[in-house]
Order: sequence, then structure tokens, then C-alpha cells
Amino acid sequence: MTRLHAATRPDPGAFRCLVCRIYVTGTPAGHCPRCGFVPPSAPPAAEPSAPMALWPLLAILVLAATVMMTLVL
Repeated sequence: MTRLHAATRPDPGAFRCLVCRIYVTGTPAGHCPRCGFVPPSAPPAAEPSAPMALWPLLAILVLAATVMMTLVL
């Protein structure tokens, strides 16, 4: 008996995108390359990373402006 190589992750291959309404070949993650639609057989999409907090940058800018103003006066 010969064993064949099995893919570690099922590739969704080609599917009909329900959003674009055309037949597309899925990305390596299994999503539609045109609109990002996730077919039910594909793994879930990665969640977007949290945006960087701007308040530390604002605090540094205010502190730098205060120091510059005291040096000028």
C-alpha cells in the first residue's frame, strides 16, 4: 500500500463568489481575490490589528513644545 502526500491545509481552489457573482480561484487563505469574501469552507480571516494609540505621541509633542518655549523665553 502506497501513501500519497496529503495537504496540511485544504485549499478551497476555485469557487463561485457570492459577492462578485463570478467563478474565482481562491487566495492561499481561501478568500476571493477581488472582494475578500470568505466562503464557508475557508478558514476565518485574520482580525485587524489594534490601531496605535496617539495619546503618547501627543504627550511627547506637547512636552517638547513646552521645553522649546521655555528655552526661547
